[in-house]
Amino acid sequence: NPQNRFRLESSLFLILGCLFVSLAHYNDWLVALDRVVYDFTIANTQAPMQDDLVIVAIDDHSLHQLGPWPWPRDLQAQLISNINSFSPKLVAPDIVYAGETSLDEPLIKAVDAIGTFATPIIIDTTFQGGQHIEVIPFTARAEKADILGHVQIEFDDDAIVRGTYLYQGVGQPVWPHLMVGVSEALGYNSTAPCTRTNTSPLFISKCNYVRIPFAG
Repeated sequence: NPQNRFRLESSLFLILGCLFVSLAHYNDWLVALDRVVYDFTIANTQAPMQDDLVIVAIDDHSLHQLGPWPWPRDLQAQLISNINSFSPKLVAPDIVYAGETSLDEPLIKAVDAIGTFATPIIIDTTFQGGQHIEVIPFTARAEKADILGHVQIEFDDDAIVRGTYLYQGVGQPVWPHLMVGVSEALGYNSTAPCTRTNTSPLFISKCNYVRIPFAG
């Protein structure tokens, strides 16, 4: 019966198609093709520059004029004070202030003068034993921060960064990405909470992976 044969062949092709898609997804057969399509799309996507966002870069010229990094914290305090003179709504330096120095007081005062201040923590690995640790700012600095968050990036197998995890931490993903806190402080929609259960304190726990929408 041609009608029954058509139904049988259609069902067979459907089953084989579902099986192929499942195997391709499970074994990442199409990852390379996905990345080519994604990279091409991102490279040809243009977005208008935001006129309310300013990047203050510690570039090669700055290092040549003021000395190699890390700069003394009183000099960093002067930089933050200069930025604050423009009355920014929020300041988020990508600098981890780990450990205490004798020049912390000017930095603390400069940070205290800013309305909303975001500061990162990083997840590092010890030299001996390879233990993962969370490096947070020194106590007085952390107390002055309105927002704390991680700034980890994720490399794909081809050594290109295309995204990051919105929540991450050692043992459990307690730290939101710094930009999650920044966006919420600026009134944008909050992200979905992390639902992953606790893992071993020896490992980094991550959840809520998102692609970074690079523009061009």
